[in-house]
Amino acid sequence: MVKPDCIHITGSGVGGYRCDYQLQGSWNEKYMDDEVARRLPICETCLGSYTDDYGTEAAEKLQDRLLNPENYLIESPRGREPPQQQNQKPPETFEEKEPLSLPSEVPVMTLREYLSM
Repeated sequence: MVKPDCIHITGSGVGGYRCDYQLQGSWNEKYMDDEVARRLPICETCLGSYTDDYGTEAAEKLQDRLLNPENYLIESPRGREPPQQQNQKPPETFEEKEPLSLPSEVPVMTLREYLSM
């Protein structure tokens, strides 16, 4: 397997990328690592196509996101307590109720019978 020299942008091209690159086999686990992938440049043809479709500002943001992913992380609210609401009802408890009475014989139709009605 050949070591990748750039990152391609997915699109509607022949190989699933904007530049019609076709992946030959699968990359090693070594090359799938995010640390390695973030050091690779974006394919110039893919980036040109992306710029044509979305503009220069969007293409620059895409490149910045690749080079500086920490700027795009969103803080997770894990560990925070949900806000308490005033006059909140306690959860209802389960009470045993009588089972529903169903007819002993329920007519069943096949799909063909149903559609021919």
